[in-house]
Amino acid sequence: MKQLALAGILAVIGSPLFTQEKTDLQFDVASIKPNLSVSGPTMVGGANPNRFNAVNAPLRLLIRSAFRLQDYQIIGGPAWTGTDRFDIEAKTEGLTTPKDFCAGFACPLGPLQFMLQNLLADRFQLKTHRETRDSPVYELAIAKSGFKLKEVAPPKRPEPGAAPLPPPPAPGGGLPPPTPGAVLMGRGQLSAGAAPIANLVSVLSIILGRPVIDKTGLTGFYDFALTWTPDPAQGGGPGPLGPGVPGGPQPPPVDPSGPSLFTAIQDQWGLKLDSTKGSLEVLVIDSVSKPTEN
Repeated sequence: MKQLALAGILAVIGSPLFTQEKTDLQFDVASIKPNLSVSGPTMVGGANPNRFNAVNAPLRLLIRSAFRLQDYQIIGGPAWTGTDRFDIEAKTEGLTTPKDFCAGFACPLGPLQFMLQNLLADRFQLKTHRETRDSPVYELAIAKSGFKLKEVAPPKRPEPGAAPLPPPPAPGGGLPPPTPGAVLMGRGQLSAGAAPIANLVSVLSIILGRPVIDKTGLTGFYDFALTWTPDPAQGGGPGPLGPGVPGGPQPPPVDPSGPSLFTAIQDQWGLKLDSTKGSLEVLVIDSVSKPTEN
């Protein structure tokens, strides 16, 4: 069970903590400033392989980006790591897009992630260690009714330096049409175009707040669309261009008589989620400080 759980979780989070060594890569220039705005959208990342930008981002989200983790994999740290917000502008030169296109969540750590790890260690004095702990998990498997989605062609690799074009908003506040390689989330809605199962289980782990292990055996790419009545405890807030984004289309009212996430996955996709126990890699915050001045 331990080996199976670890393999599945690594596929979910896309960052095998125990198998990738930290490097000494550094940004050429980096600016970190407190964001004192009361509210506003949060943005992390970008399409340029030589830049890392963050707006109104808490440190815990920056750690998630640096190590490609989910929030439940980060243990410890003072309360301000989840409440204080920061703006970051960092750049380097000479990086290009990966030789092999990696779509979405299930991507390995790259140079920008290692640079961000080192930036957090330098400016926030972030010190961490890694552990493996027992944890409740879900296993995603094919239901008795059979898998209901058809396999599609994988997404094409983008041209170097090209920024993806956003899809047009959907009428009525729904999610936009699926974009190849993208996964969009809204409240009680999920849409993906030409995505592998690894991307799907990563999104489900965010919504459920628990690791999801892929036991489907499916290796292709699929278009996913799902609607359900969200539980108040479930995550799955607005993703890129999803409904609920400030200034954008708002989600339609939730149907209280609609299916739960578990029922919707089985009825609409022919998959099922089973609760069990497994092993989870976590990053433990040993010490951290508010950032030094630029």
